[in-house]
Amino acid sequence: VDHHAGREEGNMFVALCNEQQRFEDILQNLLGMRKDDPADQLMQIVSGVGGSYWYVPAARELGVLPVKASDAVYEHPHWKVNSPNGYLFYNFQDYLHAMGEGRYKGGDAPSPRLLSLIARTFNHWRDGWVHNHHFPRLPHLAGSEVKKKEMEAIPIPTRKAKANFETLTDLFSAPDSKIAQEMGLLRNYPKELLVGVVPDFTYGRGKEVMPYLSKDEELSFWLKKQLNEFSSMGHIIPDLNHVVRNGLGDMITDLEKRLDRDGSHTTFYDSVITSLKGVQGYLRNWATLADKSAARAREHKEADDADNMADVSDRLRRLVDEPPRSFQDAVQLIYSFHCCLHLVGELTSLGRLDQMLWPFLEKHPIPTDRAQEIIDCLFVKIGENALIDRTSIRDYVTCGTGSINGGWGNYSQGGGLNQWGQQITVGGYKAADGEPQDGCNPVTMLFLRSARRIPVNAPSVNLRLNKYTPADIIEEAAKALLSGGAQPCLFNDDKICKGLVDSGVRKDHVKIGWARDYAADGCFEPLVAGATEFAFNNVMPLLALEQTLNEGAT
Repeated sequence: VDHHAGREEGNMFVALCNEQQRFEDILQNLLGMRKDDPADQLMQIVSGVGGSYWYVPAARELGVLPVKASDAVYEHPHWKVNSPNGYLFYNFQDYLHAMGEGRYKGGDAPSPRLLSLIARTFNHWRDGWVHNHHFPRLPHLAGSEVKKKEMEAIPIPTRKAKANFETLTDLFSAPDSKIAQEMGLLRNYPKELLVGVVPDFTYGRGKEVMPYLSKDEELSFWLKKQLNEFSSMGHIIPDLNHVVRNGLGDMITDLEKRLDRDGSHTTFYDSVITSLKGVQGYLRNWATLADKSAARAREHKEADDADNMADVSDRLRRLVDEPPRSFQDAVQLIYSFHCCLHLVGELTSLGRLDQMLWPFLEKHPIPTDRAQEIIDCLFVKIGENALIDRTSIRDYVTCGTGSINGGWGNYSQGGGLNQWGQQITVGGYKAADGEPQDGCNPVTMLFLRSARRIPVNAPSVNLRLNKYTPADIIEEAAKALLSGGAQPCLFNDDKICKGLVDSGVRKDHVKIGWARDYAADGCFEPLVAGATEFAFNNVMPLLALEQTLNEGAT
């Protein structure tokens, strides 16, 4: 009978033998308890919950008939449930088995490092069924109610910046922060090439941020159909290319010079400087966490892992002030900045990463397999959260979260629950005036291969196509679509670039070079990173139909 008490959910490792000492030998080999004996690779992707010894008497001792028929033993048929196209997997057991055993149709399975990290990610997803961690309400920036009232005299951008700084350097990344520990924001595995954690804030779930408005201000803004600290997200794209070109130190220096020259924007420049210093504090905290991870790896005689974490720590400390030197530097800085934006409630996309990263790989080449492993790690890090059990998800949405006041409710049906707004755009024309030139490069292919081989919920990859797109890019995109996940989403450059130019309020308002630099935001609208603001408007289809039928009259 398939439904008796023994059919429990979960994974169980069972060893059978006729001498107990053999069990002891197996366990010591698995856990690396013997001197100079490394732990078994299995222990990188599983962790023990409990165990015991059982004596199973033979059928003869019990006086019963032994099992003879093969159909008396039931085996779950999940290995047989798969897609005939060879790229799509229906369950993680089949995925890990096929990739690990060399049975993947694509022939380019992720590295052993990646498979161990992906297995951890799958386990983290499943933990959501039994462990529900809800973000607590964060403390107000001012503290007491009296101080909240006094804080009204401080400009709101300044308050927002101070809240960003406290969030990034203390609440969500300090190694001793209880909130960060309990919410899993300090997760770190020694095999990771990139470190940091994106919080599980989503469009459907909402977010938790440090409040900095008074109650009177919040009510006043709400009555005016304005928003609050928890307000809308996702409809802008930060200029991460500016970040990797200049580095945090030079960005702060430039802003300090602007602050001295331009007294009319003092509050804005000062608030940006404070927020960037919060990002620097975040990097320092993660360097400390990497140091601790390296020390633990050395203690367990895992030299490769210890060296990897030491390398990560050195990189983070350099990136506090210096621009990236290498491809991996640039990916880490982009990912860290992305984490910081999401941690302070700005659920934004990442933009045209292949265009940002190719100059680093072109100037300082590394083996393609290594570059692919770095991008694969980026996918795993961005996608390591998934909200599985919607019935236990706490709704963080407030009256100010939605762009239309009070318009967002509880997403109990699951709509938007796992929409993180983490779009990556690749391909498309180069951002230049004159004759169009396709911008696809080797990094474009790295992202498409990751989209095909790394089965995570996020990021969502968008591929810009045009009449010059290389055939191998189109072929790889087709394979990625066969792998499921509805990505990459395909954008037609030849239509969209012209539409963006024509959308200007005056001639040449949107130049062709700008239009060719568009990327998809969290809701797939084509925007220009660091340059496009957004606003919502209501469209009445029936009015448009009436005008169409009556030559513009209503």
